[in-house]
Amino acid sequence: MRTSKQLFQQKMKKPSNLDSLGTNELIGKAGFVEFVDVGFPYFSPIGQRIKTNLEDLISDTCENNGFIKIQLPSIHRKELVQRNGKYDQFREEFIDVKKNYVLLSTSEEYFLELARQGLDSYSQLPIKLFEIGNAI
Repeated sequence: MRTSKQLFQQKMKKPSNLDSLGTNELIGKAGFVEFVDVGFPYFSPIGQRIKTNLEDLISDTCENNGFIKIQLPSIHRKELVQRNGKYDQFREEFIDVKKNYVLLSTSEEYFLELARQGLDSYSQLPIKLFEIGNAI
């Protein structure tokens, strides 16, 4: 039986069809990420390190350009999603959580809610916010 280190080293060999691989195939062949199921990635230790370094680079770049990093929840109050008609339009794709909440992959509703509550005048614009999160 091979160890996890041996399996990882085997994956790190240069594939013979390197030029014909797309980026998503290449990161899988290189052993950076594997998908447990469609849309559910498992990042290897080096894949996690690369992902973290990319997130840090993006965060530093955004913050150096005046953006403020925030983190918002994936579970939203259903009324926020219903207010703009998104719930009725995409109801089949949302996961209802309890009676008054819905699980979403993005946080536009909370971004809009933050802006609605905190802005009193156009002179406060533009606001620069960003979020780095998982869509799963």
